[in-house]
Amino acid sequence: MNRLLLILILSALVISSCSNSDRQSSYSSAQIEQGKNFPIDDRNGFKDLLFGQHIDSIKVKIESNIDLDNVDLQISRDSIILEKKEILRVSNSYLNKIDDVAIGNIELYFFDSRFYEIRFSFSHNNADLMYNTFTLSFGFTPAPVTGWYRMHKADFYSPEERIDLPVERWQGNKVTAIIIGDTYRQSFFDEECCKWQRFRMWDNSISAEAQNFIDERPNRLSTDF
Repeated sequence: MNRLLLILILSALVISSCSNSDRQSSYSSAQIEQGKNFPIDDRNGFKDLLFGQHIDSIKVKIESNIDLDNVDLQISRDSIILEKKEILRVSNSYLNKIDDVAIGNIELYFFDSRFYEIRFSFSHNNADLMYNTFTLSFGFTPAPVTGWYRMHKADFYSPEERIDLPVERWQGNKVTAIIIGDTYRQSFFDEECCKWQRFRMWDNSISAEAQNFIDERPNRLSTDF
């Protein structure tokens, strides 16, 4: 009996020693196979803005919750899919704060007037706090993903160089979110450090529609040539 109890304890210790990414990969596969929702799928948006909402409805909601003398609402159209995609940039609103933590300008993305993605930045001083906040909110630890980078030019005479960025992803069936790290310097004399600084979350279905619209652009152009 004691031997069986010891085996069970050792087995539990081995399982608990697995890395977060390994646990998340197994969890993700099981959820997708069963067709169940992730905890992140229940979020379905940011604060009181829900994915799929019409852009006019969201503008009314933002304007009804802010001081119109201070808020800054700007709408622009994506140059690639001009007639379908709009970006609403928001600053100085109730959206630009999570509890007592200020976040940078927010970009809300719309396809066919439907809200499908949010992007914002935050101070590297709040990197760990925001990472833990998202993880608690979405219900599981994110998994690392590769392939994200930015181009950097040190000065006018230097060639551009590629800087790979750390990215971790909360993957759901309906909703996906990522947190992106980048380099920074506290001062000119300090060495570069890397911390989480940007966040994106999107509706998988509408995002796929937007991407398909881009992919089909050559076919549309050929018929209108």
